[in-house]
Amino acid sequence: LVIFGLGGGLLLFAHDLPTLLAVRFVQGIVFGALLSVTVGIIGSVVPSGPAAHRGQSRRIVAMAASEALFPVAGGFLLALAWYAPFGLQLFTLPLAVVAWFVLPDIRNSKSAKGADVPAESVWKAPAIVGVQILAAARFIFKFSVLTYTPVLAVDQVGMSAA
Repeated sequence: LVIFGLGGGLLLFAHDLPTLLAVRFVQGIVFGALLSVTVGIIGSVVPSGPAAHRGQSRRIVAMAASEALFPVAGGFLLALAWYAPFGLQLFTLPLAVVAWFVLPDIRNSKSAKGADVPAESVWKAPAIVGVQILAAARFIFKFSVLTYTPVLAVDQVGMSAA
């Protein structure tokens, strides 16, 4: 979260394309890791049962809400400057501080029987692997379509870029 937030702050001041691409590349790697880590944290804190389902459901609802709200907020910020939407990423910095103090340390977590639970155990559950594959496919499809369709509309169909 800290790396993601600091990257957004950097992009408020560094406006050249190489910096933009490098920072967004790093942010993409960090965001991909964060998606998996959130599933693992919820699974470590509440491994099964209704509470685990509620935790994963809340994570999905939060992601869906942010996918709906942040583009709208970013659109309004574009009226100020093309780089202004990156300022929204600064909100992850206080969230990182809260997470540091609130979330349990799961590096040395124990199962209900007291045995060590390696971090890789989350990937041994076929449902988790399936969910991650579907999530990755959704992101690839959604962002490639959202990125390429406007270019195709301008280049091939003759629509206006404005």
